[in-house]
Amino acid sequence: MKREFIKLLLLLSLALSAGCAAPGSHVSVGYTPFVNATGGSGEIYLVQDLTPQIAQKALWVIGAVKDADGEKVNDLVVSSMPADLISAMLAEELTNAGYLVKQTKSIPEQPVKVVRLSLVKLSLDEKLSVLNFKLDATAAVSIGVELRNNGAKLQAFDYRASYSDSDFKEGDLLGALILKNAIRDIMKQAVPDIIKTLETK
Repeated sequence: MKREFIKLLLLLSLALSAGCAAPGSHVSVGYTPFVNATGGSGEIYLVQDLTPQIAQKALWVIGAVKDADGEKVNDLVVSSMPADLISAMLAEELTNAGYLVKQTKSIPEQPVKVVRLSLVKLSLDEKLSVLNFKLDATAAVSIGVELRNNGAKLQAFDYRASYSDSDFKEGDLLGALILKNAIRDIMKQAVPDIIKTLETK
């Protein structure tokens, strides 16, 4: 009985902290370019041809909110396929670096500069302690990119980043914040490598 009462308090506190929605249930990552890389020139094709492992849904599950016992309270979701989200963010960074970015779902046949996303994984997990209302959150991001120029494969890179934080008051904002920080770490690694590889004569 006491256990069920604690869980009821947990659910109530989640609802109050996020305006009647559990913390991070819908994770919205507002992203703006921050790498400030330079040196890109000309057209570049950004290819996102990854196919989902499950049927298309309105929301994509990337993790879960769990209680102090490790039991799931709610799913953490994003509104688009994670690969599409990362592709859009990478396009912004490459545009900011000087490229004319064209996003496509297939590798073009003509001899052009190509960045292909070969892997994208996003995960976010949150744990709330009902005793002190402390929220712990951990995000992890992995991407793979293949670089091509003039029809030849140049190089492939894999990047990984993780970020964790705790807070007593951020509620549903904490998950989005640490996920954005992990994505920033990825972009900080990937964008300079892309420019250096594609622009080496």
